[in-house]
Amino acid sequence: MDQRKKFYVSLTAVATVALSALVIAFFSRKTTSNNLAATAVAAVDQPSATTDTTTNNTASSPTNHTAADTTVTPSTMMTTTMPPAAMASSMPSHMYEYKNGTYTAVGSYESPAGIESIGVSLTIKNDSISAASVTPMPNDGTSSYYQQRFADGYKSMVVGKSVDSVNLDVVSGSSLTPIGFNKALAAIKAKAKA
Repeated sequence: MDQRKKFYVSLTAVATVALSALVIAFFSRKTTSNNLAATAVAAVDQPSATTDTTTNNTASSPTNHTAADTTVTPSTMMTTTMPPAAMASSMPSHMYEYKNGTYTAVGSYESPAGIESIGVSLTIKNDSISAASVTPMPNDGTSSYYQQRFADGYKSMVVGKSVDSVNLDVVSGSSLTPIGFNKALAAIKAKAKA
């Protein structure tokens, strides 16, 4: 095989490997474009045993590749990465800002009828709130009404959210009860601090 033909066969192998790497990466989204180029070049530049047809000697050379010499599989072209959810669950607990557990606190706020309170219980797992409950503690009928409205509508704003992202404002028409909830949340955050 003359030099020119060897060059074109090698060039074709490199282009095939690079294109294969791009296609696999596009569909799997497991490598970055920077890794692709390095992986494709590394797959082609790996030394392989080739036979010198003029002397029947076996030599190892990174430049004597033919299409038959280069075997490319998805496992040699890709670096695997762990999905974010698996990575978060495999992180040591000391990597989180809050300790996992269930915490309770009472938050108070001022209403037209005087000082009101609401009990809050939150379960924290990996810096997210996985469960929540409130215990209304009203002093009068109006406060009872608004605390119950709050209790009926707050969960979607809390459960599944990051502990630090929760800061309630108006919930189901209740504008004062969230103040008590936020104060209880601050106390819970202080207790749960890792």
